Amino acid sequence: MNALIQQLKNAGEDFEFYPTTKEMITTIWNHRRRSGRLHSRLNGFGDVFDIGCGNCNFKRWVEELNKTHSQQSKNDEEGVAIGKYFVMEKSRILLDRLDSSTICLGTDFYENTLIDKPVDTIFCNPPYSDYEEWTARIITES
Repeated sequence: MNALIQQLKNAGEDFEFYPTTKEMITTIWNHRRRSGRLHSRLNGFGDVFDIGCGNCNFKRWVEELNKTHSQQSKNDEEGVAIGKYFVMEKSRILLDRLDSSTICLGTDFYENTLIDKPVDTIFCNPPYSDYEEWTARIITES
């Protein structure tokens, strides 16, 4: 990870790159899994829009948690599925690392609309310097 961060800094593309942690996603994953058991219409994340996706840790950690849960489950209880995975990312270096199933819907948070994105779940770990502005806009437009 340190090599990637250094590469981003050297290219002037770090844009406050703070990778999403497994602990953050575990909290969200556990909440969604519990909600899914209570409300059958909430059986997964659906189509996800990861704004400022970085190295796609949201998807990575959800997939890892699902795999671990599947291996440990005694009653074939499912994890939390992700449908299509849409992203917005500014860094060319990080965009070049996206897997082929990831769909990029934009590269600049300030130049793209959010209201027209066909998604069920929006995830964002915003840059700390613009946290309030990003959060307000995401809530307002989604």
